[in-house]
Amino acid sequence: MGRKIHIAELSEYSFDFNQNDYFLPKDKMILNLLISWVRDNLENKKISAGDIMPSKSEIAKLFRVSTSTVQNAVRYAEDMGYFESKQCKGTMIRDRNSSKETFQKMSSKLQVAYSRIIKLMTRIEISKPLPSVKEISEKTGISKNTIRLALENLVRNNFIKKRVLKKNNIVYTVNNKDFGEENAQNVVHKTLSQKLSTDIRKYVATNYKVGDKILKNEDFARIFNVSVRTVNDAMKILSKEGIILSRRGQYGTIYIMEPIAAQNRKNKNDKNMFMTSSHTIKQENILYNWQKTLNDLKKYISKNHEAGDKLPPISELIKILNTSINSLRKAVSVLSEEGILHTSRGKYGGIFVNDMPEDDKESYSWIALNPKYFN
Repeated sequence: MGRKIHIAELSEYSFDFNQNDYFLPKDKMILNLLISWVRDNLENKKISAGDIMPSKSEIAKLFRVSTSTVQNAVRYAEDMGYFESKQCKGTMIRDRNSSKETFQKMSSKLQVAYSRIIKLMTRIEISKPLPSVKEISEKTGISKNTIRLALENLVRNNFIKKRVLKKNNIVYTVNNKDFGEENAQNVVHKTLSQKLSTDIRKYVATNYKVGDKILKNEDFARIFNVSVRTVNDAMKILSKEGIILSRRGQYGTIYIMEPIAAQNRKNKNDKNMFMTSSHTIKQENILYNWQKTLNDLKKYISKNHEAGDKLPPISELIKILNTSINSLRKAVSVLSEEGILHTSRGKYGGIFVNDMPEDDKESYSWIALNPKYFN
């Protein structure tokens, strides 16, 4: 690994936006300054490919701009081949003129957006407008902010033109299509978080059973040598797939469905013809403590009391249900809101049963069937 570049080495290229007039957006100005600095210092051999840039927050402080502005500039420079970002290492210098220099990284969301917009442009005539940012976002499944960054990249490369209309409405039109066949191919891209979700999916399926509590995100970050933020993104993907259930605090993340079962469920377009159980996993493993207490309290009331009865004091109920006072109070509060219990203070106060709770047996969903299918 190369050396860590000190922020002072960039100071001669610093630019005070408050003291100077400028005509480009701040991120474009910083992009140009960074590219000039890299070119000059590589030529003078003051830096080498593999050297690590100062952090984005340090660069932001030097130029007196936001970290997100520097982030945009670095992303542009990455796409142009001047930098290479690696998880847990930082932003590294890349000598784009060296044929020996290899560059491997997962496709960023920006690269995916760039490629998909180019694919879209192949079906649009020159000088014709592109769909709106919102429409492109909906078609590609990529955030509007990332789409905007990709469009600006295409403007800079002269593939599209940008016009600002009244009320800051922006229209992008196709300018030229000389982007090469390889960029227009319908290639499947994977972001680092998508690849990581595949790795974590295999790890969880191999080492855990459905209903188990899995490792913390910090632990997965150490195992796979990535940032916690990337793990968070991967966990969101697995959560959407129905493989895990993430919960806050001490409850952690639970493995709730095997990947094969989750995929089968995703591929299934219609519901079960007769009935499907609403409990696909052990419910006790995914409930918060107060939810368990709520279920236990309902069962206790149904078995031991009738409407109008007074429940034992809180101190006794805690022992009967083997729970904490906070969990019990939450459960009593929920049943009070539902009208099953009511509480009163004073000498003759306590917790009273207004109505009996419903039987909390396993529930089913039903559909109506046309008699003709049974002929």
